[in-house]
Amino acid sequence: MVHNKSNVDAKLLPGFDHLMQAWLKVHQRYFDGFEPGDYETSFSYRERPQVSLLGTAAFFCNGISLQEWPLDKKSKREGRNDLWLRLKYQGQIHDYFVEAKHDWIGLGTNAIDKLEKLINSATVSAEKIESNFKNAERTRLAIAFASLIFPSNNLVKSGEELERFVSQLDGFSVKNGIHGWAAIWVNTNDFFKGQKFGKHTSIGLVMLVKRLVTTK
Repeated sequence: MVHNKSNVDAKLLPGFDHLMQAWLKVHQRYFDGFEPGDYETSFSYRERPQVSLLGTAAFFCNGISLQEWPLDKKSKREGRNDLWLRLKYQGQIHDYFVEAKHDWIGLGTNAIDKLEKLINSATVSAEKIESNFKNAERTRLAIAFASLIFPSNNLVKSGEELERFVSQLDGFSVKNGIHGWAAIWVNTNDFFKGQKFGKHTSIGLVMLVKRLVTTK
């Protein structure tokens, strides 16, 4: 009923292969916390809840995280960082400073273009990060969360559109300098069983991860 796929450059994002698998499991656990007739999905929420779920995933793979903490930024003396991640990989510690963006993206003709605008927006925010940590390697990350939506009156065709969209993510990543992505979605026919929830229904979620230049 719940499907997922991911791809990550483990050399440029040490520890993220385990983090992404943990992230997918966190979403699955969220689904498992509801009854089938609740029709509840983790895709239906905006940036803060999505950042929270990613931060939770760090603890599931022997890492730690902190959300919304004070951090110097170029635009002002003190800002707030969406998420700090500390992951362990092959005996080394890697710190990641994340700025995230979220948007709703309708599956269709312009979906990939909208995804590009979303990761670009996250990149602009991540470029403003200045860490006040001394003598530590710190990697800035731009992360985009895209909740995938589809017309509620035509969900029977959503699987075909979703597969087409996911199949484009590897090529999109190469073109746009994305270093990792993960997608999770439901089989709409099995999950929603003909139920309709407003004009559009959230049927999946994509996370894109872009690594910026590491600073000292």
